[in-house]
Amino acid sequence: MLTGFASSAQQKTITGTVSDYKGVLLSGASVKIQQSGKETSANFDGKYTIAAQKGDTLVFSYVGCLSQAQVVGNKNFIKVKLTASPPLPEKFGYNPEIINKKNKKQYLPLKESQIRNIDSVVSKSEPLFIVDGIPVKSGQI
Repeated sequence: MLTGFASSAQQKTITGTVSDYKGVLLSGASVKIQQSGKETSANFDGKYTIAAQKGDTLVFSYVGCLSQAQVVGNKNFIKVKLTASPPLPEKFGYNPEIINKKNKKQYLPLKESQIRNIDSVVSKSEPLFIVDGIPVKSGQI
């Protein structure tokens, strides 16, 4: 019984705010304890509350932003500012990344991506290409 009490005594309530790189508070941002999987969401004002232990890692995420992790320490208030995700390449498909001399990620350009094989049962003997969400014939690319 005493062991359970000591364990629950380590729990503390963490509150804070989640905003984007411009300082706009993010309603619905996810706050998850990495170790336990316990999760909550920021309210309409970008504020959240979660019970965590010192040493837990909180992972903050939001659509269109890069996730950010913060380790719970002595503070009970954690304010997080998420940065925007990098833009997607113009065309989708297998696109291996390379690292340039300044250690920044770059993506190799794609000319086109074949989505299905020419032998596909449902195709009319030509591959289906999708460009910006629109089916396009191979001669139109």
